[in-house]
Amino acid sequence: MENEILKAIAGLQKTMDERFEKIDGQFEKIDDRFQQIDGQFEKIDSRFQQIDGQFKKIDTRFRQIDQRLDGIDHRLDGIDARLDQFDVQFVEIRGQLEHMENERQREIMSMLKLIADKQDENNLNHDYLMHKYMIHDKEIHLLKKQLKN
Repeated sequence: MENEILKAIAGLQKTMDERFEKIDGQFEKIDDRFQQIDGQFEKIDSRFQQIDGQFKKIDTRFRQIDQRLDGIDHRLDGIDARLDQFDVQFVEIRGQLEHMENERQREIMSMLKLIADKQDENNLNHDYLMHKYMIHDKEIHLLKKQLKN
């Protein structure tokens, strides 16, 4: 009976060893599966690191662009201020030009009046001279008649 107990224990031990080997095989399969998953996670992590590097480059470019835009905005503010100054100056110059044009128009009108007055005076002188010429002509004509007689 001892033998039978020993045989039963040996059978149980063999069965236990087979089950442990089977469980070890399953654990090895699980371990292999975890290694595959770990490899996939490493690939994913590597890809995320690449994406993170690209985002850092994009962030750097955006910061550079933002700095450039700030510089352009600052320069445009300066240009806008200068254009405002030019606008004020142009308004002043336009006022001066309008004033000068009005003065020139008055001078031209004054000159035209002087010319018209001179022309009237010349016409009067011409009329006077024509009148005198006609009188002299008549006198010459009378003298010629008298000489003939």
